[in-house]
Amino acid sequence: MIFTIGNYCFRVAYGVLNVGLGRLVKDKKAWYDGTAPSKEFMEFDRLLRTHKPAYIYIVTVMTTRLLMTGMRALLTPKKNGETVTIAGVRCLLVRRHEKHKRMVIHIHGGGFMSGQPECYTPYLNELSDSLDATVVSIDYRLAPEHKMPAGKYDCLRVYNHIVDIDGVDPKNISITGDSAGGGMVLLVLQSIVKHGGKVPSSAVLLSPWTDVTMSPTEFYRDNEHKDCILNTEMMHYVASIVSNGVESNPTYSSLYGSFEGLPPLYFIVGSHEILLDDSLRAAKKAEKAGVATKLWIARNMCHVFPCFPGLFPEARYAIGRITHFIEHHVGGGD
Repeated sequence: MIFTIGNYCFRVAYGVLNVGLGRLVKDKKAWYDGTAPSKEFMEFDRLLRTHKPAYIYIVTVMTTRLLMTGMRALLTPKKNGETVTIAGVRCLLVRRHEKHKRMVIHIHGGGFMSGQPECYTPYLNELSDSLDATVVSIDYRLAPEHKMPAGKYDCLRVYNHIVDIDGVDPKNISITGDSAGGGMVLLVLQSIVKHGGKVPSSAVLLSPWTDVTMSPTEFYRDNEHKDCILNTEMMHYVASIVSNGVESNPTYSSLYGSFEGLPPLYFIVGSHEILLDDSLRAAKKAEKAGVATKLWIARNMCHVFPCFPGLFPEARYAIGRITHFIEHHVGGGD
């Protein structure tokens, strides 16, 4: 079993190396028109789908972290930022100079139990360049060693320190997050509003995991064989690790928290995801609560596809849309 999972991790990492790093420079100008998938994405999708047979659906904390660490080693560019400590929490800081007015805080994914900021440096660098902003990615505590809401408290401490101690105007801050990190963004915003804090200008949610209960929806059934990254067995396992058996508690599932008073939200999700309904239901609830809400269902795209700007042009296209959204709201824009 260990060999089977380790072999899968190696093959995926090796494939990403060939698909991604081999083209990182020469395909930089490849573009996406918002319709048919690019050849780069189709190859990425084929690679992951080919190595997703039933026997690798058994996932452990160790193997998930191993795969994320492998992705970090393969995808980290030369401009990988600097490690800083904010409010006692390790963070990765990406910036071009020290006078950025705008700031983006990113909360990484990984099912609340894996992942680290360095896995996202291509995305963080692209975002910093396109927005001319300082980007801070939080290395929050992970389950199962640290049950939720420990990770959420880390993110809140960093945000509050940046606003209250460093004096950064929240109108110049946007928060982004992917997958579990997207769900964490909503948990953080809900906590800020609940305690009367200062909300940021906006938030971008990339394939957010908002319902840890894994409530059955048509997308778990219809997209199970389309989603090249996630599967239901994996998600049920992760949910059992992080939720303490009370998945519907708003401590874990942001979908069941209050959306009143949240800043403008932009949901970006792929049409082939098993978590598609997590974005649809959260966006609907936000809109019903009077929150300015945008939802983009990217046709044929996979889970957290904007996080791979070095691999295929759809990710860079998405970062362009993210940039436009954030620019529209930072500094009090409307």
